[in-house]
Amino acid sequence: MAVRSLLRKVSSVRPVCLDYADLVSNKNLYKEIEEAYSNSGLGVLTVKNIPNYSDRRKNLLPLARKLALLSDAEKAELELPQHKFSVGWSHGKEHYGGLADFSKGSFYANAEVDQAPAKGEWPDNVWPKKSLPELEGAFKDMGNTAIHVGTLLARHLDLFISSRVKNYIPNTLETIIATHKSHVGRLLHYFPQVGSNNNWCGWHNDHGALTALTSSLYLDQKTGQVVSANEIGDANVGLFVRNRKGEKIKVQANADHLCFQIGESAQILSGGILQATPHAVLTEGKLENISRNTFAIFMEPRGFYVMNSHDEKNVYIEHEGVPSLKNRWKQGMRFLDFHLNTIGAFN
Repeated sequence: MAVRSLLRKVSSVRPVCLDYADLVSNKNLYKEIEEAYSNSGLGVLTVKNIPNYSDRRKNLLPLARKLALLSDAEKAELELPQHKFSVGWSHGKEHYGGLADFSKGSFYANAEVDQAPAKGEWPDNVWPKKSLPELEGAFKDMGNTAIHVGTLLARHLDLFISSRVKNYIPNTLETIIATHKSHVGRLLHYFPQVGSNNNWCGWHNDHGALTALTSSLYLDQKTGQVVSANEIGDANVGLFVRNRKGEKIKVQANADHLCFQIGESAQILSGGILQATPHAVLTEGKLENISRNTFAIFMEPRGFYVMNSHDEKNVYIEHEGVPSLKNRWKQGMRFLDFHLNTIGAFN
């Protein structure tokens, strides 16, 4: 398949890469964490050699396209407007810059538990048991793999923060990721680009603690066949971050690497030692008949968790195009309220 060459090249970077074996061990990873997540970092690193990861990615990501191509009636059964489309199927319900986002479809679910442990914390999962029965197992397998690796990474992040801060509460992030059971998985299908708005997902920060993100899978929308990087050519397409200098950088990651991005909750709880980075999914031109498919899991505190910071003055880091953190979080705020403030800031 010929894909026309797209616009100008931009700088691209391979993030810091950790080996799964290093996360399991007691190896000191302070240098790598500082390089990835400090003021001078990109806010993202990758992990390689994760057991079973590649197979689980291959099992799940093609299902994003199949889900998006279900009939309207089948997808309607997965839509829950009473929960503001925060679980199940969502398309055109989110807003960026005040405009409804029809560039992608999303399927949301908790990968660990189908029902919240406390009423009102989050809605129950809904699964396409008849129209796409294989989705539930593949979604949970991938989600739990990501949470497992995220827990290992969080242990090292806590140690790094503790080495810098005397009054940091030990195991803060590890406890959230290992025990809160509130982590939202999101299977994403980015529809083929028919215009040139070069915006599959606008600039934003994640507001959870840690986000795991698979490398994308590009598919021919008609046949479902995999589209290789060579077929896409030099297209400036994929995940971009904006570094501390405001420069736009494309993130390069191998298909068998799992990416981890710092969220604003970790920025708050670490007192700004770990810093979230604005990111977006862009296409500079058209990718006709090619869809992008990926999976993210947002590892978040429970809704009733109180968000305090030991160093509030260093938490408020402003980024162009990202709603001000000062207007969304205050000391002592519950995560649920921080979440709702953040969602509201984009609508």
